[in-house]
Amino acid sequence: MARSFASFDEYTFLNRWGLTFLGIWKSDAEARGGPLRRFLHRLHVTILFTLLMLLLLPQWMDMYVLWGNIDANAETFVLNVFTITALLKLWCFLSARQIFEVPENARAATEARVYFLKFEIKQVIDTMKENWRRTMSGDEPGRKTHREILLDMAGKARDYTKRYGLLMYSTATMYFVSPFVGMQRDNVRIRKYPFFGWYYFDRFSNLYYGICYASQVIIGIVVGTSNYAMDSIFLVAIYHTCARLQMLQHDLKKIGEDRENRSPEEIVQLIRLHQREIRDAKRLTKIFNGSSLQQLLVSCVIICIIGFKLIIALNDGGFEFLVYVAFMFVALLQIFLYCRPGDELIVQSTAVGYAAYQSHWTSLEAESIRKIMFMILRSQTSLKMTAGNFYVLSLPNFTMILRMSMSFLSLLRAMYRKSDGFG
Repeated sequence: MARSFASFDEYTFLNRWGLTFLGIWKSDAEARGGPLRRFLHRLHVTILFTLLMLLLLPQWMDMYVLWGNIDANAETFVLNVFTITALLKLWCFLSARQIFEVPENARAATEARVYFLKFEIKQVIDTMKENWRRTMSGDEPGRKTHREILLDMAGKARDYTKRYGLLMYSTATMYFVSPFVGMQRDNVRIRKYPFFGWYYFDRFSNLYYGICYASQVIIGIVVGTSNYAMDSIFLVAIYHTCARLQMLQHDLKKIGEDRENRSPEEIVQLIRLHQREIRDAKRLTKIFNGSSLQQLLVSCVIICIIGFKLIIALNDGGFEFLVYVAFMFVALLQIFLYCRPGDELIVQSTAVGYAAYQSHWTSLEAESIRKIMFMILRSQTSLKMTAGNFYVLSLPNFTMILRMSMSFLSLLRAMYRKSDGFG
């Protein structure tokens, strides 16, 4: 059943909120702003990077002071890697920030097209918004079906985005309150913090301790928002491309039904649409190639170490295992949010060829049949989202990641039992 959204802005509200918070989504006011607004934006970004570094440094000190304590170092290392990933993703997105900007006039749009073609980067949000406007307006034949397809895919992306955000901020909240509800029972740290850390100057001052604790809460929100916003925009962009491919399939199946759909110009237009979607998918791969690789590697590490901590917590008893369970779900969902849309893209791009074959191509002219044949041949090479230009994001590879992580987890558990004299 198709979902209903009043506008494109309503559909992408959660994504725009997160990206605006990070200084990535450029508003119209900022686009028209002068030096002062540019300065404020740079200050905004500088504060975000400073906050992330203020969390990383105490974590590094914590690992240095407690070096050799596997139990204490394991979780600090995971949280440190999670923070570094947020910092690197933020850097990658800010480096390609123009993909979220809106040219003010036709001349700026022309200049932007030249700039983006030079670097093979397209204005993702603007393209999505224009496609949304065209699909939702007009009463041409087939437009209703197009709207239903787009709304259905948009609903899936919105549902995943909301669930991911809820899980991300719920887990962060559990970390925020964990020192007060008995979820941190180790006695190796003088002061307990949500994300651990060694500050030294907070030992005998409750004021300094409160300031450091509050800073970790604020930075935790920044880290969670960074991962949430940048992962969810990938989800939305890929599902939008899948919707466009599904609309193309609908139009291809109608070819040859009547005289109006037998013109060579109509077929050429559909072929151009197919080529455009192929180019857009390749550009999305270039944009998200680095961040998706980072996320896969980090999630594998998190699954292994948090699984290891979860096993220890279950053996020791207590409530701290709840935090680890939530964190484990976040790590799994982060990988799933990259692999599930990637798998959908493979399915929809391959289905274009089947749709062309199911059309009434026997009633077409020889030249049109030849063009349909070439489209079918091109569709046999499916579109793929890759991480690091070598790892295909798909559901089969998602299960392979889980198997590999479980293998390393078994190895960690065996090493821990041996070090404690159980082996």
